[in-house]
Amino acid sequence: MERVHALIDAMSRLTAVVAYEEGYLIGPTLIHFVFSDAEFAITVDPDTDEVLFVDRPGPQHLPMPSSAVDVFRPALLHKCITDVWSMTNKQGYSDAIQLQFAEPDARPILLQFVAIASGFWVYSVQQLEAPPP
Repeated sequence: MERVHALIDAMSRLTAVVAYEEGYLIGPTLIHFVFSDAEFAITVDPDTDEVLFVDRPGPQHLPMPSSAVDVFRPALLHKCITDVWSMTNKQGYSDAIQLQFAEPDARPILLQFVAIASGFWVYSVQQLEAPPP
């Protein structure tokens, strides 16, 4: 998590995001974020389903031909991470993170990465606006 905080402080821009899988699991098991001057990846602990921060993909990870990350990649590229949240479930496991990507004077994009069954489910978080009176 310290690496993400450093990226927030440095205002580094995202240059690539790639989802990886392990052959026997369904869905992305690791998501690799590459910035102009640093990188980090998130993966799922197969025993606890907790989110772990790692340096980069290991040899067991294969790039996915397509994933939920593909939907958001064009909107995320060249943006900075401006905030990060760690989420804990009712059993006390840190099983999700939320990342906020933005540019100055632009509406941010918030994505949640939730660890379920040793893989990630990716959610887009949208602000709900109250209907006019």
